[in-house]
Amino acid sequence: MVIFLFLNLKGALKGQFVFPKSILINQGVLRREHVKGKMAMRVYPTWLDHLNLTASKTQKWQGDYFIDLSSEVDHNRVAQLYFT
Repeated sequence: MVIFLFLNLKGALKGQFVFPKSILINQGVLRREHVKGKMAMRVYPTWLDHLNLTASKTQKWQGDYFIDLSSEVDHNRVAQLYFT
């Protein structure tokens, strides 16, 4: 599991990404046999808009692994991402 914490220091927006290792392997982020992986990764919280096409596609698959902590937290969603 890989976790990224995202804070918008100018506002009240915050959240975190919780990516299972298997997803990052499937997306080519982590190394697997005969595939190098990436040196860096950009994350796009659900509240970002006006993204280019590539960033929008990335945001779409990342959204399944994002927890918005700006308001009421869905504890079932948190448990699902952390413990399944």
